[in-house]
Amino acid sequence: MKLGKQTGSFFNWMMSKNQSIPVVGAGATILLWTDRHAYEVIEVNEKEKSCVIQRYAPKRTDEFGMSDSQVYEYEELTDEKFSLYYKWGGWKSRRDMVTFTEEALEKYGDSGPALHEAYKAAGGEYAGDIYIKSIIPGLTKPRVEWNNVSILFGVKREYYDYSF
Repeated sequence: MKLGKQTGSFFNWMMSKNQSIPVVGAGATILLWTDRHAYEVIEVNEKEKSCVIQRYAPKRTDEFGMSDSQVYEYEELTDEKFSLYYKWGGWKSRRDMVTFTEEALEKYGDSGPALHEAYKAAGGEYAGDIYIKSIIPGLTKPRVEWNNVSILFGVKREYYDYSF
């Protein structure tokens, strides 16, 4: 992470340099721009260098209002789970996507109306309003997108920055 470009604070930048490892039952903290979200590690696969984390539903217990001093209770977990993979020197999230083939882009143009009309005519469906989700031979193909995740294992910490 680059200080000031990919992280909002010096603390988060320093924390992103950690070499902590996931342990089942231990906490985990995802470091966002300045906010932090608490998770619990529920599964670790050392062979595949992966883990599954589950989000806490933290309850704020202090009465400080919109302040930097925040105290949370971590008892309940939400249904939100996702897998992380250790690749290329850091933790990543994997997103399976569908994208247009190079041939389709050449034939119909980059993201133009003709491309989407051909996709719909072939029986293509959208996830939400913008994401294509159907694999149609010669028109679309699967693609994997990897995104960096700044995470600290062994600590569960929630923090909301009211200044944004």
